[in-house]
Amino acid sequence: KICAIESLAKIDSIGFSDFMKKYRNSDFKKEISDYFYSVRSGHFHSGKFHFGEFNVNLQRNIDFAFKERQMDYVTFNNYIRYAITKWIEGDLLKQH
Repeated sequence: KICAIESLAKIDSIGFSDFMKKYRNSDFKKEISDYFYSVRSGHFHSGKFHFGEFNVNLQRNIDFAFKERQMDYVTFNNYIRYAITKWIEGDLLKQH
């Protein structure tokens, strides 16, 4: 998803963060967007796993830090969908 945004951002000659700010919704929190961008970079460039993918925890239902990260991830996915939709409405559909 982040790579899709990076590809669309190149069309406007801007970076990921600027694209997300340009096509943000009203409840956009840049900190969440920047956090997941750093998670992606850490994973692909350094092999880091920020979500404890290899930690054995049979009590995820009471792991509040995991639940908070999970909710932030859902929020971030909504930001991505909204930004792509706004880009399509604003840039792609207006061309035709």
